[in-house]
Amino acid sequence: MRSSSFVVAGVLAASLLSTPALARIPGISGRSGKPAPDGTAGRTCATCHAPGATVPTVEISGPTSVVAGTTNQYTFIIRGGPAVAGGANLAVDRAEASLGLVENSGLKILNGELVQAEPTAFSNGEVRFDFSMIAPGNGGVVTIYGAGNSVNGDGTTAGDGVATKKLEVTVQVTDGTDAGTDVDAGTDVDAGTDVDAGTDPDHDHDHDHDEDKGGGCSSTSGAPLLTFVLGAAGLTLLRRRRA
Repeated sequence: MRSSSFVVAGVLAASLLSTPALARIPGISGRSGKPAPDGTAGRTCATCHAPGATVPTVEISGPTSVVAGTTNQYTFIIRGGPAVAGGANLAVDRAEASLGLVENSGLKILNGELVQAEPTAFSNGEVRFDFSMIAPGNGGVVTIYGAGNSVNGDGTTAGDGVATKKLEVTVQVTDGTDAGTDVDAGTDVDAGTDVDAGTDPDHDHDHDHDEDKGGGCSSTSGAPLLTFVLGAAGLTLLRRRRA
């Protein structure tokens, strides 16, 4: 009976250490590869998971230019390696920025970072973790760091593959003035005021002045007519006297 009890206990222990049991273990923060405040290289999943497997490829997919204060969607993708299950740790390098959860992402928040709630099984050769990044209210660059772990599911930390990736995101600050800068700076109407500078009405106005000036010319052209009338009258008077 004791022998049977030991056998049952051994089976239960083995079950607890099996892949399904370990698959429920959440991730650890501080393993995203983000450098330490003193500039030293950041730690990754390889701190615990020993190398020895094919290294996977990881990708952070999402916009590289965002508007300050907005929430933007990203996906952390793991491909290759042992490819049985995958886990991740994601972080940002600025306190003003933050990472957020997406429904059914398989992630959770731990110490201001994102980690897997439990290892996620590969599907179609990859594991995808969706998340969001809330941009800071000021401009600059935010770097998203991510470490991905492709595990073999043997219940140990040996034979797993780890890879890291970072994505630099430019944060743009826009307001009413900045939003219209291009229009204000390059307005053809304001800059070129061709209509104002060379308006035909202005030329017409000048022409009117010319006509006003030319009024003297009209008076001058009337002088020969007056001479002609006076001459004709004198000639008529002269003829009458001779008659």
